[in-house]
Amino acid sequence: MYKPQFNKYFSPFIYCVEVKIDLKKNIHLNAAAYFEEAKKYEKKIEGVEKAIKETLKQIESYAEVKKPLKIERKKIEWFEQFHYFFTSNHCLVISGRNASQNEIIFSKYFNDDDILFHADIHGASLTVLKCKNPSESDLFETAQFAACFSSAWKAGIGAVNVYSARKNQVSKYSHGEYVAKGGFVIKGERKWFKGVKLELQVYFDNGFKIAPGVMKIEKSVKIRPGPVKRFDAMMKIKKKLGINLKDDFSGLLPGDCEIVQ
Repeated sequence: MYKPQFNKYFSPFIYCVEVKIDLKKNIHLNAAAYFEEAKKYEKKIEGVEKAIKETLKQIESYAEVKKPLKIERKKIEWFEQFHYFFTSNHCLVISGRNASQNEIIFSKYFNDDDILFHADIHGASLTVLKCKNPSESDLFETAQFAACFSSAWKAGIGAVNVYSARKNQVSKYSHGEYVAKGGFVIKGERKWFKGVKLELQVYFDNGFKIAPGVMKIEKSVKIRPGPVKRFDAMMKIKKKLGINLKDDFSGLLPGDCEIVQ
């Protein structure tokens, strides 16, 4: 305990220390007792300092965790505005979601080396295979995709014929007159794909995606025209894939479905 001691010989600003002496012990034993007590306080101080350091470390680590995360947004590719997939040989296929998109594809993305596909039924998407030298599998996969995105799906038809044509065979004019929005005219011989089965598959690869049912994909859910509403079908597909995300991909589906597997 510290007490200020004042007298005429010392400055009033000098502090003296009051020390209690055990008269039953000699000076050496008293000194030893104070030494032991000092060591106890020293250990306590070390413990407090250690606890302070640990607390500061925890505060720093907590502050690092709470730093705002930088979220990198996935770049949206131009073809993602349409229905699309990549064939087994990695060729891009795009298909219009409506008449307006059919027009956009025809005027902006239908190039000389591309091949047009269309289901032989009123009300079908314009589907384009962007590939210079497609294989038979590329052609058939695209034909099935075109079949699925047609009015045949909503009508509950199980299969439909599909034809394809080259760019130089396709025109927006018939007898000198411009064809209505979403329509076009085919000149010359078409390549036919008879009785194409309406079947798609949904899979997850950095997002929910669709592909023709004929393709080999390791983990997917196959669908075809059926009575299950699109939203309900989407929820069942998520469950089958074992993916619990809030993403709404019902817009990828052509219509009401039946889950095949």
